[in-house]
Amino acid sequence: MQSQSPSVQRHTSAPAYILATGHAVPNRVVANADLTQFPAAMLPMIAVKTGIRERRHADAETATSDLAIAAARRCLERAGISASALGGIVVGSCCADKIIPPTAAIVHDALKAPTSAFAFDLAAVCSSALYALTAAIGMLPIAKGPLLVIGADTTTKLMNPKDFSSYPYFGDGAGAVLIGGAAHADKAWARACVDETILGCDGSGQHVIEIPAGGTREPSTTCTDPKRLYFRMEGKKVLEFAIDKGAMMIEALTAMAGGRERVHAAVLHQANINIIYGIADRSGLSRERFPVNLDRYGNTGAAGVFIALDELARGGPVPAGQSVLLAVFGGGLAWAGCRFIAPHDACPRADASASPVADPTTTQGA
Repeated sequence: MQSQSPSVQRHTSAPAYILATGHAVPNRVVANADLTQFPAAMLPMIAVKTGIRERRHADAETATSDLAIAAARRCLERAGISASALGGIVVGSCCADKIIPPTAAIVHDALKAPTSAFAFDLAAVCSSALYALTAAIGMLPIAKGPLLVIGADTTTKLMNPKDFSSYPYFGDGAGAVLIGGAAHADKAWARACVDETILGCDGSGQHVIEIPAGGTREPSTTCTDPKRLYFRMEGKKVLEFAIDKGAMMIEALTAMAGGRERVHAAVLHQANINIIYGIADRSGLSRERFPVNLDRYGNTGAAGVFIALDELARGGPVPAGQSVLLAVFGGGLAWAGCRFIAPHDACPRADASASPVADPTTTQGA
């Protein structure tokens, strides 16, 4: 796995504005001390190795779509936009409710989005949310309204609860971002607009993070080793990959922002505090500019970056001329990053002619 310069896509002809954010997590809090299936002497190592002190677990009745729907409703409520105005829904996840149909269709139905609004899933493991955001940005010019982008995972349902190398480090959740074109710029949070995105993948690392069985290569009906139906990863390789690609993206996006003094915050995939600090130290940005919520939520997969963005958004507007950087990395091995800037007057413009739900989750929004 070799480092290369990132491939950057600039969105100059059709800017995409972030109109609102929202997130949802299950009510059930699982502290490290609650993981009694592991020896008590091992439990302090969870916080030491990753910074995680607790996480949220979905109950047996809560699926990925339930969290996605709750986050979506909170996001739409914050934007003051009805689901009937949506042009499309994209769900980034590797934990679909079912193999068929896409989870986005379930969200579409629950929200009562119009039939003119498309709905599809996009799977890039922990990079799914920003892959989905990039796809949605590209589809804005043909959409009939704002687009709802959701990162949602219930990864704990795919874990072996007795595997100390993976189970303690994950939680469940969903985050949502609503984007719109120039016609919706007046509704934008902090008048921010997405400016550049980065996408990449090194398929030679496909086995570093995987669930070996359960797909068409090795169906669950023919699998003879139940452990192959669970999530697994090679921790050391993941750590090295994440710091390498994360720092590469943050350095590139910082340069696009005009230097470190123009970066308001860098929001990363919330996997491990040592990954976040490693990226911060290598990129030269102070650790204080990297929001952290993994201590409360654990690694929520595709949801983590949008949950952290929502919490950042609830803290107030982005100062004029400042950039917020997003970067994620995970199975594939895939990575993605983007930058947005405030106010929107500093972003390229297109030609001018041209309520909380009754749900078994905790919902938040910006």
